[in-house]
Amino acid sequence: GDLADLLIEAGRQRQAMRDSEFAQRLGNAAELVVLRAKEREGGQAIHVARISDSFGYDVEHRLRGHTARIEVKGTVEGSSDGFFITRNEIAQARRYGAEWILVQIVFRSSIALKSELTVEDIFAARILSSEQVRSLIPADTPHFSWMDSARVRPPVAFWAAHALDLVAMSSIFIGQPPSGHRSERTAPERVRADG
Repeated sequence: GDLADLLIEAGRQRQAMRDSEFAQRLGNAAELVVLRAKEREGGQAIHVARISDSFGYDVEHRLRGHTARIEVKGTVEGSSDGFFITRNEIAQARRYGAEWILVQIVFRSSIALKSELTVEDIFAARILSSEQVRSLIPADTPHFSWMDSARVRPPVAFWAAHALDLVAMSSIFIGQPPSGHRSERTAPERVRADG
């Protein structure tokens, strides 16, 4: 009856909240992976997503007169066929052209049970150019317009491996795993991705 329906709906909402929190921690961890790799390359790496979402990208890297504006997407293997992109991210991809790129960090699915990530937890790092991302987005028409974000599934052939320097990456704390599970890894230096 009504009570059973209420309990089922409460359970769905609770799971959706957990999924959203995990996705946020995963995205933060992916941003930190890219930030740390760019710091090792030299130049100036700025985690602009910590300042504001209005930039339309997450990491800005300045090196030898070149600026890269990097939108970072974090995901796990098995669900890495696409990503959500905001209208502002597309606007900035148009504005900055080749300076704007999208990097997807694909983590191994075992991270769901961990509180810290290491380089072994990264399955792949791959890249799409601004032009490739923009080509996937239809133009607004009188019959179609999108709201704040859209789910994009690029053709497999669009993706290229991205050579990030991950060798010396310190562990990244992503928050507590689900209750009943403990992370077995610890490291002296932690980079927090949970807040």
